[in-house]
Amino acid sequence: MCKKDENGLTEQEFLAAYKPGDYDRPSVTVDIMVIRMKKDLSCMQILLIKRKAHPEICKWALPGGFINIDESAYGNLKKRPVLPAYIWSSFIL
Repeated sequence: MCKKDENGLTEQEFLAAYKPGDYDRPSVTVDIMVIRMKKDLSCMQILLIKRKAHPEICKWALPGGFINIDESAYGNLKKRPVLPAYIWSSFIL
């Protein structure tokens, strides 16, 4: 089944309209891996999000995204809404 994004585009339509030249270079992304141990110590768990946009819509991914040309990786990750505040105060600061 071909999934459509919030603009009604399939991945094939999205990629046909995509113009890399419209974006600043270099194009740099940042992801964060949050790992925790289950309370019973039986396994580790990784925080994943379900992608809401193309490419790879509806697939699992690490939280993150593109960094603006004038910001740091740390600054970009800190503004990501998917990461609860307690993660930052406990692990990143």
